[in-house]
Amino acid sequence: MLEPDVPLRLQLAVPGQPIRLFESSEPSISIGRGVGNVLFLENPHVSTHHGRMDVGPNGVTFTDLGSTNGSMILRGDEKLPAPGGGPGVPLRVGDRVVMGDSEEPVVAILLDDGRGGAVHPAKDEVAHTAVAPKPIDPEAAGTVVARFSIEQLGGLPESLTKEPRVAAAIYDLARAAGSEDLTTVVDRAATALFNLSPQASHFFAGVLETNKNEFRRTFYRARGRSGEQPAWRVSRALLARVITSREACMVADASVELATETVQLQKIKSAICVPLWRAGEVWGVLSADTREGGAPFTERDLEVVTVLGSLVTLALVNADMMGRLKARGEALEGENRYLQEALKRAGRFNEIIGRSPAMQRVFEQLAKVARTDATVLIEGETGTGKELVARAIHNQSARKDRIFLGQNCGALPDTLLESELFGHVRGAFTGATHDKKGLFTIADGGTIFLDEIGETTQAMQQRLLRVLQEGEVRPVGSTRTHKVNVRVVSATNRDLEQEVKEGRFREDLLYRLKVVPIRLPPLRERQDDIPLLVEHFLAQYAQELERGALTFNPEALAALKAYAWPGNIRELQNEMQRVAIQADPDQVLGPKDLSAKVTGSSKFKPAVGQDNSQGGLKELMDAVEAQILRDRLAALQDNVTRAAESLGLTREGLHKKLKRFGLR
Repeated sequence: MLEPDVPLRLQLAVPGQPIRLFESSEPSISIGRGVGNVLFLENPHVSTHHGRMDVGPNGVTFTDLGSTNGSMILRGDEKLPAPGGGPGVPLRVGDRVVMGDSEEPVVAILLDDGRGGAVHPAKDEVAHTAVAPKPIDPEAAGTVVARFSIEQLGGLPESLTKEPRVAAAIYDLARAAGSEDLTTVVDRAATALFNLSPQASHFFAGVLETNKNEFRRTFYRARGRSGEQPAWRVSRALLARVITSREACMVADASVELATETVQLQKIKSAICVPLWRAGEVWGVLSADTREGGAPFTERDLEVVTVLGSLVTLALVNADMMGRLKARGEALEGENRYLQEALKRAGRFNEIIGRSPAMQRVFEQLAKVARTDATVLIEGETGTGKELVARAIHNQSARKDRIFLGQNCGALPDTLLESELFGHVRGAFTGATHDKKGLFTIADGGTIFLDEIGETTQAMQQRLLRVLQEGEVRPVGSTRTHKVNVRVVSATNRDLEQEVKEGRFREDLLYRLKVVPIRLPPLRERQDDIPLLVEHFLAQYAQELERGALTFNPEALAALKAYAWPGNIRELQNEMQRVAIQADPDQVLGPKDLSAKVTGSSKFKPAVGQDNSQGGLKELMDAVEAQILRDRLAALQDNVTRAAESLGLTREGLHKKLKRFGLR
């Protein structure tokens, strides 16, 4: 049995590292890959807080702290489970605690109390511990000879400016700081340290994870050796202190100030550690130390390491930024390829759904105007799809490879809208801290869509008129103008001619905007398109919500076609989304699944649901006749023979009428 005052001794085998010895007199030893653990294990398969060993009067116990990959106790050929979060498992000398990956685990073997008679590692196999030692009492007397707070770091101290070697080393490192390869930067930083500080024998740089509990990347360098030196370690106590205090620190006598197993086993004489920081946040640490036989560091060495730390930080920031830009560039390239392929697939306005005569007339207008540079005014009620039509015009134009930008003119007050459209210069108004490009400048060569153009003021209309007449914009607060080549497509749900008569809209601007007017019919004028739109939106939301194949029965479709849809396509889309959310997978939907406002309108009413003020008598009578045919077929569940008999028609005669009205 181990007595409480006898140090705990473990033989550690970590994949990829030499076998090493760990000793501690602590009553409780936390184990994991987090830097705050007493037993720090650099292994990706060990959890941040993996387990704990407790030393008590009755011996040693091991407790798994709910680790991801679990733990197990091997006692000879016997396997003892160590369930996560369960009670501690009593250990015997020679027991092997297995942690992490089952193929390449971390193994900790419990050794005897040091008085002989049990398992001992071979002396040539024992390396040095990687332990994060006990916290240091900041009030305790020690030998910290200098500190710099994080706000004091950066810049070249005046005392170093007179040393040509320093300037040359810093220049060389600054050139490397622009490299995307951090290893190159670290190599040059270590070389500079060993050249400028003869006392320094070991160099370490570590990049912290976001939670600062562990290192994401580590770099070890030693004087006279190339590459990594994983067999030696740095003082984790000093690293933790610098990360927590956010101060650069130099310790003249580590054996007194730190007094940890690492310091003793590694024979660290003197140490320096500085935080690597950006915008007040600690990203990592850089440290240097001298070992047995070396002279202690001086304050000049601290200044050297501080400057090196600033340059290494710059390299980290550059590498991080370049990595993000590279990833973003690859993502944008992929998005661009996808959009180009989508445009090729789009064909002739295939993104707009509609087969009704009213929409066919719209398609004919779009085909004629799309490949010109004429300004287009899209008129229609709210929710009829004006922006979708504007995008279709752009996608079928010669400008399709350039940008399309949209702005709702009714969403911003006049001052903000002016800045958004035309840009501003620094100091133009309170809060204008930098120059800003407007949408007209950004969309140069492309198309800009001005939605709700009827909501603009007279002053804004004057500025828009200048852009259309002269093809130039002037940012807010600037005295200079610049040319732009932008196609303008605008939209409104107002009667702009009536607005002109009432003095709220400029007549000359209306003429400029309405070179080609396109009227989008409300949904009540294109009832034949309702089943197509219903099928499209219902399939879209069913797929998003994983509802399988949702369909409507004839009664529900009849109710959908009978409703006036004052909110037009947008209202229909919202209704389909609500229905899909509440539906069961692969459900056949009926009238009960629709909103009460939809099912409350069970009959087509031409006086209300149809605009009788437009169109000839024949068109209006055709619309009434088509609705009667739809209603009779719906009532008879699409039985053509019975519908023909009830209407006094032959079956062939009804088929001709159905074909004429696009109902079959």
